[in-house]
Amino acid sequence: MKTLLSFVFILICTSQLISLNQAHSIKCIVKKNPNISYMYKQNFSECIDGENLVGQYESIIIEAQNSGLDLDLGQISTFLAQNSKNLRFLALDLSGNGLAAADIEKFSKEVGQLENLENLLLEFGNNQIENLGFLEEMLPQNLENLVLDFQNNRFGFGGGLKGFENLEKLNSFQLVLASNQVEIEEFFGFFEVFQGMKGLETLEIDISHNKIGDLGSFLQAFEAESLGNLVKFQLDMRNIDFLEMGEGDGEDGENQQTQKLAHILDKMGKLEIVYLKFDYSNFLGNFEDLADLFAVVGGNVKQVNLSLNDLYLDSFEFLAQSLGQLKKQVKKLSVLANNSIDKKVEKFEKIVEVIKNSQFTLEKIILQVQNSLADGTDLGEIFDQIGNYKQLQHLELNFGYTRDLKGFDKLSQSMKKLENVSDFEFYCKQCFQIEFENLAESIYNWLNQKSQVKTMALDLSETLRQVLTDNSAQKYADQFFGKAFQVQNSNLETLSIDFSHNTRVENYRFLGKAFEKLEDLKQFKLVIQNSILGDISQVAEILSKQDELFQLTIDFSHSIAESLEPLGQIVKNLGNLSQLELSLGYMGLQDLEFLRFALQNKEFFGTFVLQAEFNNVKSLGFLREAFAGSYNLRNFNLNLLGNVGIEDLSPLANCLQNVESFSELNLNLAYQNEDQIDYSPLNQLLYKLYENEVEFTFSGGLISPDEEGISQNYYQQQNTLIKTYFQKNQQQKRVANGQQSKNTYYLGNLVKLQKRFLFKKGEIQLQECDQMDYSCADCSQKIGENCENCLGNLQPSECSVCADGYFQKNEQCLTCNTVIGQCSECQNGFTCSSCFEGYELNEFNFCQQKNSEIQNCLYMNEEGSSCLQCSTGYQLTQESGNKIQVCQKQECSVQSLEGCSFCPLYSQSENDEKNKCLECSSNYNLMENGECQKNEEDEDEDEDGEYVEDDDNKSHYIVIIILGSLFVLCMIAAIIYSCYLKKKKLKQNQMTEYEDDENLRCSLQGGNSNRESNVSE
Repeated sequence: MKTLLSFVFILICTSQLISLNQAHSIKCIVKKNPNISYMYKQNFSECIDGENLVGQYESIIIEAQNSGLDLDLGQISTFLAQNSKNLRFLALDLSGNGLAAADIEKFSKEVGQLENLENLLLEFGNNQIENLGFLEEMLPQNLENLVLDFQNNRFGFGGGLKGFENLEKLNSFQLVLASNQVEIEEFFGFFEVFQGMKGLETLEIDISHNKIGDLGSFLQAFEAESLGNLVKFQLDMRNIDFLEMGEGDGEDGENQQTQKLAHILDKMGKLEIVYLKFDYSNFLGNFEDLADLFAVVGGNVKQVNLSLNDLYLDSFEFLAQSLGQLKKQVKKLSVLANNSIDKKVEKFEKIVEVIKNSQFTLEKIILQVQNSLADGTDLGEIFDQIGNYKQLQHLELNFGYTRDLKGFDKLSQSMKKLENVSDFEFYCKQCFQIEFENLAESIYNWLNQKSQVKTMALDLSETLRQVLTDNSAQKYADQFFGKAFQVQNSNLETLSIDFSHNTRVENYRFLGKAFEKLEDLKQFKLVIQNSILGDISQVAEILSKQDELFQLTIDFSHSIAESLEPLGQIVKNLGNLSQLELSLGYMGLQDLEFLRFALQNKEFFGTFVLQAEFNNVKSLGFLREAFAGSYNLRNFNLNLLGNVGIEDLSPLANCLQNVESFSELNLNLAYQNEDQIDYSPLNQLLYKLYENEVEFTFSGGLISPDEEGISQNYYQQQNTLIKTYFQKNQQQKRVANGQQSKNTYYLGNLVKLQKRFLFKKGEIQLQECDQMDYSCADCSQKIGENCENCLGNLQPSECSVCADGYFQKNEQCLTCNTVIGQCSECQNGFTCSSCFEGYELNEFNFCQQKNSEIQNCLYMNEEGSSCLQCSTGYQLTQESGNKIQVCQKQECSVQSLEGCSFCPLYSQSENDEKNKCLECSSNYNLMENGECQKNEEDEDEDEDGEYVEDDDNKSHYIVIIILGSLFVLCMIAAIIYSCYLKKKKLKQNQMTEYEDDENLRCSLQGGNSNRESNVSE
């Protein structure tokens, strides 16, 4: 799997790659795994065996990260020598293979002889390399793009850095020295690294997460005159810890180093893009030494990204001074200063002043000052200035953890001016007393004009936890959601809202109408944690109509809802849904049956994530019919941690049988009562994964393997196949070399050692197998004699015939449900003999849903004799004299709620013990206090408090009825009389036509008689 660096490097080299002839390119992925598909090789020689292009290659890519191999770099070196004349692109990833500098020397010499090499990517991270002396002979003079990744090695830099002085043609250079395993006293030899790079335009250096004694030589390197053509510069110095200084140095030593840091940009006269990352590195002090950071280059810079999180600065003054040196050419500005300063108003005013007085022509603004602003900060001037950036396309603001922010009326006015913004992100977590009305007006104005906003993210979590009055929280929520998105024909396609922990909001009915006018949503995320949701059917109804929606994320964890059945309806109705993520942990759920029919026939499903930890779910039956047609499913994540009643895992294995391949499969099952859980169905599932490069995380269950011979290299966290978490107690058996909280296995490495997992009831073993394609799950058992569990869905013992519930096709055993929906057993792919629960065979041997005789029942049992779950608003009730439970409407427990027709289970107010009504009977109106009041138009109240009907109203009704009856009678009489006239006229017309016909007939007869008499004569 390519790392991020590979991706960046390939992007840099796109222009060169386009011109390469594919026939003259080779890509080799080395894995010691004989059962993996054809594109993976056991060693490098297999990459070139049978090829006749030796000496012709222009591009070579070798990926062998974490391969567990004793790589013969000499063989690769020989091959490179044979291709020295034509090779232009070389990418080699040997990360995580235990290499030392001595292993690379011969290889480095051959690379240095590649005269025409233009692009070189070397990823040697997570090895045992002590120095970089081999680079002196490795770097060809004609290089144009160079990426060197040596993170997580053992550098002391005693040997220095050489070999860079002749790279005059180098255009792009990326060097990663992050997370060293030893302390770096000084970067010896670094001063001359850039001296010869006269054509360098892009430079990216990463020395983050290190302990360093002296940065002097490192910082002096940026004084090189050759950096005068640099266009892009990125320096990552996050989490730098200085070693203890010698006597007399201390704080003065750090100050000297930061003073040198202030001048690193001075020689970069053509610089346009600057990325500086200083998070968690407190050696910067108050940023005072960097106050003139942009003094020299400020006139040319177009893009600035400063990451200053968790620095605990005393003031924004010097940061503001440095930003003030930037000129109007700046188009993109990003300042991340979360948790970085004492919360005082006057210290943020310096930043406000710079932005207010700037002449920037900004197209992108990212300003994050979470937990860095004082309560009561007025943002009006910033919002007002933002409205002047007519070309603005991306706006991201984070003012989290600040109480009583002011100035949102200016934001509303500014948004009317911005017509080009396509992305808007606003994060204000725990911003108590925020101006909701003005914020809603701002969003409405923005969406209502001809704006280009397609993506919007809002974090308003914990904003209504503390309010002045009991009902103001509900008022603000109703105001905001009742206004913000009520825009017809907006361009909004992606919407993310976090409204969690607003516990003073008592009902969420406003969600039903909040999004009804957003008709073109493609991605939607709704997070409402730790809240009393009540009835969610209305919002479900709206989302079900989003025909274009393909990505849906819902997070209701720690919340209470009447029923999650509407969620199932959403999933079922969204025909284009390809990514579904549901977080439903800690909700007290008894089952997940609402998903039983929702996950069927999802042709486009690619990602499914269900987090339902610590509920009371006791069955995976809801998965049995799922994903039958989801052949594109690649990512599956199921978290049922803490649901201790689950014992049968067969529905999980069955629902994924027909998925062709995975890229990620994560299972987090109950870790209590492991001895009761039968893990054996996972044998079938894992058996398919041995042929795919897939990440498989498995949490829960006892492991008792014999780990002898497995080296520490197998316990890395990248490209993982199996991660096993030990979360229960210290008594569990842990693997050798693995006295850590978790252990990671690579499937390819296990196969190399002829090892395979065996899942059984109550335990998981790691066995040695002579044949890795052995079709018996237990390698110690013999096929045809005592094999209890056959792989490949074969019948036990013989392992040659498909098991029940499967049929054979193309030498594979497929589930009957693949071609016959809801079929549990079949003889072939066309005739079903048994159906899943809730379905029955029809006359054509297909499965159809059983008809329930119990009204308002959602799910029946397998026999169809009793109801398992009622529809929303109904509950199972045992009627007297009736053995069968029926579904009755939930009644209010408080008799005083006169006229209430629907009082749900979780509608109790936090401050009032009586239930609140959510739906009233006819002739009643629902009041704000949750009570039902009769319509005043129909009834008046007498002196005793009894309701009596008005006699005048009765008279009016009688007169209206009489007049209406007379009108109807007149209309009927008129219709009858009209019909009589039409009939009479029709009869007269018929008589006239008859007389005319008779006269004509007589005339014809008279003519004939005359002709006959003439003939006789």
